[in-house]
Amino acid sequence: MVNKAVIAGASTLVNLAAPSTLAVDRARRYSLNLIHLARDNQPRFYSPVTR
Repeated sequence: MVNKAVIAGASTLVNLAAPSTLAVDRARRYSLNLIHLARDNQPRFYSPVTR
């Protein structure tokens, strides 16, 4: 999904599934904001998101 988001030119990818280490590394490499929405917790930010 990260590769598809980068190719599409997206700046943020929000996903329900926890990202793999490879997905986090690629998101950081391409400055893609990667957000994991856990079912019962706060969102988890895995890449360069500025709040």
